[in-house]
Amino acid sequence: MFRRGPSSKSDNTKFYEILGVPKTASPEDLKKAYKKAAIKNHPDKGGDPEKFKELAQAYEVLSDPEKREIYDQYGEDALKEGMGGGGGGHDPFDIFSSFFGGGGGSPFGGGSSRGRRQRRGEDVVHPLKPDTVTGDIVFVIQQKEHPKFKRKGDDLFVEHTLSLTEALCGFQFVLTHLDKRQLLIKSSPGEVVKPDSYRAITDEGMPMHQRPFMKGKLYIHFTVDFPDSLSPDQTKAIEAVLPKPKADLSDMEIDECEETTLHEVNIEDEMRRKAQAQREAYDDDDDDEEGPGGAQRVQCAQQVFLNNVDKMFRRGPPSKSDNTKFYEILGVPKTASPEDLKKAYKKAAIKNHPDKGGDPEKFKELAQAYEVLSDPEKREIYDQYGEDALKEGMGGGGGGHDPFDIFSSFFGGGGGSPFGGGSSRGRRQRRGEDVVHPLKVSLEDLYLGTTKKLSLSRNALCSKCNGLPDTVTGDIVFVIQQKDHPKFKRKGDDLFVEHTLSLTEALCGFQFVLTHLDKRQLLIKSSPGEVVKPDSYRAITDEGMPMHQRPFMKGKLYIHFTVDFPDSLSPDQTKAIEAVLPKPKADLSDMEIDECEETTLHEVNIEDEMRRKAQAQREAYDDDDDDEEGPGGAQRVQCAQQ
Repeated sequence: MFRRGPSSKSDNTKFYEILGVPKTASPEDLKKAYKKAAIKNHPDKGGDPEKFKELAQAYEVLSDPEKREIYDQYGEDALKEGMGGGGGGHDPFDIFSSFFGGGGGSPFGGGSSRGRRQRRGEDVVHPLKPDTVTGDIVFVIQQKEHPKFKRKGDDLFVEHTLSLTEALCGFQFVLTHLDKRQLLIKSSPGEVVKPDSYRAITDEGMPMHQRPFMKGKLYIHFTVDFPDSLSPDQTKAIEAVLPKPKADLSDMEIDECEETTLHEVNIEDEMRRKAQAQREAYDDDDDDEEGPGGAQRVQCAQQVFLNNVDKMFRRGPPSKSDNTKFYEILGVPKTASPEDLKKAYKKAAIKNHPDKGGDPEKFKELAQAYEVLSDPEKREIYDQYGEDALKEGMGGGGGGHDPFDIFSSFFGGGGGSPFGGGSSRGRRQRRGEDVVHPLKVSLEDLYLGTTKKLSLSRNALCSKCNGLPDTVTGDIVFVIQQKDHPKFKRKGDDLFVEHTLSLTEALCGFQFVLTHLDKRQLLIKSSPGEVVKPDSYRAITDEGMPMHQRPFMKGKLYIHFTVDFPDSLSPDQTKAIEAVLPKPKADLSDMEIDECEETTLHEVNIEDEMRRKAQAQREAYDDDDDDEEGPGGAQRVQCAQQ
């Protein structure tokens, strides 16, 4: 509350997003946006009271030049702390009625459902004025999380794990509902429940709004728990029951393959370790960059950066990207004046100048940030769309001038060092801009290496002055862009491939041939008794991509397995599997079953189901918009309020 010193910066975009306008919106744009949204969300029209209040608060702040300036610089918290007279608090209905003559009546015709509106005092904050009524006590319903059920609109969702025996041979269990009723949940004879599948029970969801005797659906999300391994006898018995996989490989096919060893991995832990190792490697580079080999590491980092550049020549309007980085590099707020930018750049550039033992990469970043922010046109584009828009050519591009030229312009432009004793580089020549050329290559080319021949044209230098005095031509920069591969996906030094097993293969063993990027045939097979669970990974070491600057070392090849379940099983198959696989927990007693309500499960495609619900909701809103001014519109609004 009574913190001293300047306010810390908090969120300064929320009010613009509420009104649906950019930060550059004019007062007229704010009025139009508020009026349109407030009419749509007015409670007398069946709108959302909380949304209506948010719109009024956002417009009250942004329509006041003083409050808007504070909000843009420090965010909402500064207004809450009292800067600029506080963050509002006026009656949202008073703000709204000011657009329609201020009489307090409803602008929708037929009179307000509240009658003539009295002026309404600010809640609690100030003493009441004459001709006012006290503010309301508004209760905002906030649902607590439930340990078992999750709610989405009118529907309820619950998770349940089946053993593999239950998934294949049938199950029944009791689910205690929110009203303490006991629901008997069971599968149909011969039904197979696949992993990550859903079943729905109608009329067991939440009561519907304004229709409490109608209810949504209860969705059960099933996961299937596989055994870790099976004995040879179990494997043999299951092979005799379940559908046979495709024909085995011949001895000749196997002889032509290289054998591999699969290692079971937890992919999340694996990726977390790799990310940690990468962060530590970058930290080591930062610590050592001024020691021997520092320049070489910087050069490598630039190559890695270029290899990962994409979206170079993307067409269409730019999407908004990071528009704070350059301000952070210079250590200035977004409201910094040109003079503030000059001072901040000069101070930081002197500190980080390579001739003074500074960080070359930091020196380059400072020059790039200053070059953009000191140009009014580029700064406007950067503030509105971010760095990507400049990279794509808006405003003449995102820079590229020599950072030493930018620095020397502060000290007479002679190119020498301002620190005395002459520059370690001698007199610096001016340098033309680089020509960037994207080069698309296949994953096979990146794996094996390749040579490309390209024909490029560029302007020749004048023979008399060699182009410009003290100028050398820029570089031709090739940006490597990897083409998508139909089978392999690359992540750094690793390769990923998808493979689907039949249920028999997952339980009883498998072998298949994988053709690698260099056309080698790899024999992929499981170990005896090994069970492959759905959505699991196996890794093969030294079969990934060649590592950067260490081409004889390679990353890993990860295989992501999915398991294809049969749609149904016959009674004989079910009986045979029950005799082989581990038994599920004890069956329910007759007394327990008698105390339950029986239910009917319907198999659903959850994505299609949610898509249909969203479409129906959109159509309902469209119908409301179409009918709100026609006959019966006022009655519907009144019902929505009730």
